[in-house]
Amino acid sequence: MASFQAYISRNIGEELLVQDLGQKRIPSYINSNYFLNSITARSKRYLAITVKDETTFRPKAFNKHLSIIMNATPDMVRDGGYILVFERMRAYVRQQLTENGIAHCVPWQRLFWPQLGYEIGNQVAQPVVRFHKRLSPTAQLTIIAYLLNRIKTPLSPTALGLNLKFSRMTGSRIANELAAFNLAEVTDSGRERLIHVPFARQDLWRLARPHMRSPVQESGLIEARHLPKKALIAGESALARHTMLGEPPTPTYAVDKDSKQHLEHLLLPPDYEETDVSNIQFWKYDPMLLGTENEVDIFSLYLSLSDEIDERMSIAKDELMEQHVW
Repeated sequence: MASFQAYISRNIGEELLVQDLGQKRIPSYINSNYFLNSITARSKRYLAITVKDETTFRPKAFNKHLSIIMNATPDMVRDGGYILVFERMRAYVRQQLTENGIAHCVPWQRLFWPQLGYEIGNQVAQPVVRFHKRLSPTAQLTIIAYLLNRIKTPLSPTALGLNLKFSRMTGSRIANELAAFNLAEVTDSGRERLIHVPFARQDLWRLARPHMRSPVQESGLIEARHLPKKALIAGESALARHTMLGEPPTPTYAVDKDSKQHLEHLLLPPDYEETDVSNIQFWKYDPMLLGTENEVDIFSLYLSLSDEIDERMSIAKDELMEQHVW
């Protein structure tokens, strides 16, 4: 919604006002397919219906859903109507919606809004967002903290920094990054900005996961007696604690990347064959910020194993996430 808001505001020359409608009076199967927001443009109120999964969207099915949506939100749509919002759109869907005069938008790519007199292809260039295709470690840490219910939104960049132990400037950069990836909405509130995640946690995980990466920066071997006290159980060792996977012969632990400078002289060659050794992972963010009961959090654990191709590991990873209570 943040991307849609910026795109429409730029095209109509005024700030688009957005109000989250929440899930009151909306049937669960409608909420599972769409996000609903009330928007105000040119002094009229419209219903913005954001399609959660464009691959399953069918115009005929939407026509049936629309009457239910409008009956549940009559006061929000009586002025101007509604507009469908997509992240991507298939050609046949675009053609059918256009032929039937249904307002629709793919931010920074297409806007068809006959009520306001707009039909725009990609004449308006998308603003340059100076982010990689993957989330930064601190933004990923923020997402996982939200998934684990360690933080709640709305909150300011300052409050975010206090919760996760980084600066207000870093918190502000994270806010921009999450908005750019359409994972959060950022609004002004007096002198502070507020970060708001408009998704259910399970939906956020689904949306964010393609942009997330393994937290492991480097790894090595170390004698068990040299393990730092703050090291948390990680990798296959942590996975074995939650699934039917057997304990590995060499346990794995995780510490933050800054610990390497203190441990580098203690690291062993990869072919070291003594038994009392451990794998040690150096993470891009401090695993202790999210870890519990001497082990890393399950989302970071899942991501740290993302490059594993062993079928046993793949099954165990799925089992790990199935156990999580959203």
